[in-house]
Amino acid sequence: MSRLAEVKTDKGDQAPIQEQFVIEKNVPVPPGRRTGSRIPFARMEIGDSVFLPGDPKKFNSVSVAAAKKYGFKFTQRRVGGGVRIWRVA
Repeated sequence: MSRLAEVKTDKGDQAPIQEQFVIEKNVPVPPGRRTGSRIPFARMEIGDSVFLPGDPKKFNSVSVAAAKKYGFKFTQRRVGGGVRIWRVA
């Protein structure tokens, strides 16, 4: 996608020109910060739970992402000082 810029010509009027963007090939994508979850959702069996200490607000989407990734069903509840997540199916 390019943007147009207005540039004054020698005659004093303005003419639109395209900004230059360089398209590069074979530039490797740097590795991401994390690969995989530190929480052992893949090893959980029905009825297992895991406690995540800390601010409950930052764990709102953790079980949703794990459910999509592994095809499991989870439920979570706020408990003293964090969140507990259970595998229910």
